[in-house]
Amino acid sequence: VGTCPIEIGYSGCCRGSALTNLTNPGSQGHYVWLQIWEYTPNNSSPEYLVPSYSIFDGQDVSYWSLTGADPQGDSLAYSSDTIFSSYNVPVNYALGFGLSIPYGNNGAYTLDTRTGGWGVDPSGFIPLGDYANAIQVREYRDGILQSIGSRDFTLSRISAVGPTDAQPILNTNLSPYQ
Repeated sequence: VGTCPIEIGYSGCCRGSALTNLTNPGSQGHYVWLQIWEYTPNNSSPEYLVPSYSIFDGQDVSYWSLTGADPQGDSLAYSSDTIFSSYNVPVNYALGFGLSIPYGNNGAYTLDTRTGGWGVDPSGFIPLGDYANAIQVREYRDGILQSIGSRDFTLSRISAVGPTDAQPILNTNLSPYQ
């Protein structure tokens, strides 16, 4: 790993006030970032291919591909990440929520670290609401770390409206911070 990464970040205020898993979300900012290691000339960071807001009804297992694409064809690895309010300041979770339990104690989720697939299992009770999450993407070329980036996304659980085999709705007209 390089000794001096360059970090590029964006901070904004404030989050939407309807987020279920954060304490006073309307008073918390948001921060997304990318670290690029200095010894990687002509490297582009991965691009996210899906919107950062999804809706699910909670009747069936729901799955979202949060995958990215890398212009140079580098390998990508995914993990859940800390949600930040500003540079190096994590958000305050509401009681009963946290990084490892973003949907509460009974809200099961999975993350495929190779594909960026995020799944929510309704067998655990997830209350109706909007949930802030963050995903980290690590980019590797020939086994050497090139960049690390983090992105927030919001999942909203709504009441079931229709057949139980309905697919999650991706709405590209919504911002996770409205």
